[in-house]
Amino acid sequence: VVDEITQARLTLNSVLVGRHIGLACIYLYELLDAYADPSGEDVEKHFGLFDSSYRPKLAADALGRLMKALEDVETKQSEPAPVAYRLEPAPPEVGSLAFRKSDGTILIALWDERQVWDSARFVARQLPPLSIRLAAQDDLSIVMTMDLIDGVARHRPVPGTTAISIELRGNPILVTLR
Repeated sequence: VVDEITQARLTLNSVLVGRHIGLACIYLYELLDAYADPSGEDVEKHFGLFDSSYRPKLAADALGRLMKALEDVETKQSEPAPVAYRLEPAPPEVGSLAFRKSDGTILIALWDERQVWDSARFVARQLPPLSIRLAAQDDLSIVMTMDLIDGVARHRPVPGTTAISIELRGNPILVTLR
Protein backbone atom coordinates (compact mmCIF):
# COMPACT_ATOMS: atom_id res chain seq x y z
CA VAL A 1 0.00 0.00 0.00
CA VAL A 2 1.29 3.46 -0.88
CA ASP A 3 2.03 5.48 2.27
CA GLU A 4 0.19 8.77 2.84
CA ILE A 5 3.12 11.05 1.99
CA THR A 6 3.69 9.31 -1.33
CA GLN A 7 -0.04 9.36 -2.10
CA ALA A 8 -0.11 13.11 -1.40
CA ARG A 9 2.94 13.72 -3.61
CA LEU A 10 1.50 11.69 -6.47
CA THR A 11 -1.92 13.35 -6.17
CA LEU A 12 -0.59 16.92 -6.18
CA ASN A 13 1.91 16.19 -8.93
CA SER A 14 -0.91 14.76 -11.07
CA VAL A 15 -3.08 17.83 -10.52
CA LEU A 16 -0.22 20.24 -11.26
CA VAL A 17 0.94 18.34 -14.36
CA GLY A 18 -2.67 18.21 -15.58
CA ARG A 19 -2.99 21.98 -15.28
CA HIS A 20 0.45 22.47 -16.83
CA ILE A 21 -0.56 20.54 -19.95
CA GLY A 22 -3.86 22.45 -20.18
CA LEU A 23 -6.49 20.05 -18.86
CA ALA A 24 -9.70 21.91 -18.06
CA CYS A 25 -10.64 19.51 -15.25
CA ILE A 26 -9.20 16.56 -13.38
CA TYR A 27 -11.05 13.69 -11.73
CA LEU A 28 -9.42 11.99 -8.76
CA TYR A 29 -10.16 8.40 -7.84
CA GLU A 30 -11.40 8.07 -5.18
CA LEU A 31 -12.88 10.14 -2.38
CA LEU A 32 -13.10 7.50 0.36
CA ASP A 33 -11.26 4.25 1.09
CA ALA A 34 -13.62 1.36 0.40
CA TYR A 35 -13.39 -0.16 3.88
CA ALA A 36 -11.03 -0.59 6.79
CA ASP A 37 -8.05 -2.78 5.88
CA PRO A 38 -5.59 -2.47 8.78
CA SER A 39 -3.29 -5.12 7.31
CA GLY A 40 -2.91 -3.05 4.15
CA GLU A 41 -3.02 -6.20 2.04
CA ASP A 42 -5.76 -5.07 -0.34
CA VAL A 43 -4.11 -2.25 -2.29
CA GLU A 44 -7.32 -1.40 -4.13
CA LYS A 45 -9.01 -0.37 -0.88
CA HIS A 46 -6.62 2.52 -0.09
CA PHE A 47 -7.02 4.94 -3.02
CA GLY A 48 -9.24 7.40 -1.13
CA LEU A 49 -8.41 10.95 -0.17
CA PHE A 50 -10.16 10.06 3.12
CA ASP A 51 -9.84 6.82 5.04
CA SER A 52 -12.83 4.59 5.75
CA SER A 53 -13.57 6.47 8.99
CA TYR A 54 -13.76 9.77 7.02
CA ARG A 55 -10.41 11.07 8.34
CA PRO A 56 -8.67 13.22 5.72
CA LYS A 57 -5.40 11.74 4.57
CA LEU A 58 -2.38 13.92 3.78
CA ALA A 59 -3.46 13.97 0.11
CA ALA A 60 -6.81 15.55 1.05
CA ASP A 61 -5.12 18.13 3.30
CA ALA A 62 -2.49 18.97 0.66
CA LEU A 63 -5.09 19.25 -2.09
CA GLY A 64 -7.14 21.52 0.18
CA ARG A 65 -4.09 23.75 0.77
CA LEU A 66 -3.48 24.03 -2.98
CA MET A 67 -7.13 24.81 -3.70
CA LYS A 68 -7.24 27.41 -0.91
CA ALA A 69 -4.10 29.11 -2.26
CA LEU A 70 -5.58 29.18 -5.77
CA GLU A 71 -9.02 30.46 -4.68
CA ASP A 72 -8.58 33.90 -6.17
CA VAL A 73 -6.55 32.93 -9.24
CA GLU A 74 -7.41 34.36 -12.63
CA THR A 75 -8.40 31.34 -14.69
CA LYS A 76 -8.24 32.46 -18.31
CA GLN A 77 -7.02 29.30 -20.04
CA SER A 78 -5.74 31.24 -23.05
CA GLU A 79 -3.68 33.69 -20.99
CA PRO A 80 -1.40 31.99 -18.45
CA ALA A 81 0.28 34.08 -15.78
CA PRO A 82 3.33 35.83 -17.16
CA VAL A 83 6.65 34.20 -16.46
CA ALA A 84 7.84 36.32 -13.57
CA TYR A 85 10.66 34.02 -12.46
CA ARG A 86 13.46 31.81 -13.64
CA LEU A 87 14.91 28.59 -12.27
CA GLU A 88 18.67 28.13 -12.12
CA PRO A 89 19.42 25.50 -13.16
CA ALA A 90 16.19 24.44 -14.83
CA PRO A 91 16.48 20.65 -14.54
CA PRO A 92 13.94 18.53 -16.43
CA GLU A 93 12.99 16.84 -13.14
CA VAL A 94 11.41 20.06 -11.85
CA GLY A 95 7.96 21.12 -12.99
CA SER A 96 6.83 24.69 -12.51
CA LEU A 97 3.65 26.63 -13.12
CA ALA A 98 2.78 30.25 -12.40
CA PHE A 99 -0.64 31.56 -11.36
CA ARG A 100 -1.72 35.20 -11.05
CA LYS A 101 -4.14 36.18 -8.30
CA SER A 102 -6.56 39.07 -8.79
CA ASP A 103 -4.45 41.29 -6.48
CA GLY A 104 -1.37 40.79 -8.70
CA THR A 105 0.32 38.23 -6.43
CA ILE A 106 2.09 35.49 -8.38
CA LEU A 107 2.07 31.92 -7.06
CA ILE A 108 4.63 29.52 -8.45
CA ALA A 109 4.07 25.83 -7.94
CA LEU A 110 7.25 23.74 -8.09
CA TRP A 111 7.10 19.97 -8.12
CA ASP A 112 9.61 17.18 -8.24
CA GLU A 113 9.02 14.87 -11.22
CA ARG A 114 11.43 12.18 -10.08
CA GLN A 115 9.86 8.81 -9.30
CA VAL A 116 8.68 8.83 -5.67
CA TRP A 117 7.37 5.25 -5.67
CA ASP A 118 9.17 2.04 -6.52
CA SER A 119 6.37 -0.02 -8.05
CA ALA A 120 8.54 -3.13 -8.37
CA ARG A 121 9.32 -3.27 -4.63
CA PHE A 122 6.20 -1.43 -3.38
CA VAL A 123 8.13 1.13 -1.33
CA ALA A 124 8.58 4.88 -1.33
CA ARG A 125 11.83 6.09 -2.82
CA GLN A 126 14.06 8.29 -0.70
CA LEU A 127 14.98 11.17 -2.96
CA PRO A 128 18.22 13.07 -2.52
CA PRO A 129 17.72 16.84 -2.37
CA LEU A 130 17.46 18.59 -5.71
CA SER A 131 18.77 22.15 -5.31
CA ILE A 132 17.48 24.94 -7.50
CA ARG A 133 17.58 28.71 -7.31
CA LEU A 134 14.43 30.67 -8.01
CA ALA A 135 14.90 34.27 -9.14
CA ALA A 136 11.96 36.65 -9.29
CA GLN A 137 11.72 39.13 -12.16
CA ASP A 138 9.62 42.16 -13.05
CA ASP A 139 10.28 43.98 -9.75
CA LEU A 140 8.71 41.16 -7.75
CA SER A 141 9.99 39.95 -4.39
CA ILE A 142 9.74 36.51 -2.86
CA VAL A 143 7.39 36.63 0.12
CA MET A 144 7.42 32.99 1.23
CA THR A 145 7.62 29.35 0.22
CA MET A 146 5.30 26.68 1.57
CA ASP A 147 5.52 22.91 1.47
CA LEU A 148 2.10 21.86 0.15
CA ILE A 149 2.22 18.43 1.81
CA ASP A 150 2.78 19.51 5.41
CA GLY A 151 1.69 23.16 5.09
CA VAL A 152 4.88 24.48 6.70
CA ALA A 153 6.35 27.77 5.50
CA ARG A 154 9.94 26.92 4.58
CA HIS A 155 11.24 30.40 3.77
CA ARG A 156 10.09 33.82 4.85
CA PRO A 157 12.80 35.94 3.28
CA VAL A 158 13.47 39.52 4.30
CA PRO A 159 11.44 42.06 2.30
CA GLY A 160 12.94 42.75 -1.10
CA THR A 161 14.46 39.30 -1.56
CA THR A 162 14.48 38.47 -5.27
CA ALA A 163 16.22 35.07 -5.29
CA ILE A 164 16.32 32.04 -3.00
CA SER A 165 17.69 28.52 -3.03
CA ILE A 166 15.15 25.74 -2.68
CA GLU A 167 15.72 22.04 -2.08
CA LEU A 168 13.09 19.77 -3.55
CA ARG A 169 12.77 16.39 -1.84
CA GLY A 170 9.57 15.14 -3.42
CA ASN A 171 7.04 17.52 -1.89
CA PRO A 172 5.52 20.21 -4.13
CA ILE A 173 6.37 23.76 -3.03
CA LEU A 174 4.30 26.93 -3.50
CA VAL A 175 6.27 30.18 -3.80
CA THR A 176 4.55 33.54 -3.33
CA LEU A 177 5.82 36.62 -5.20
CA ARG A 178 4.61 40.20 -4.82
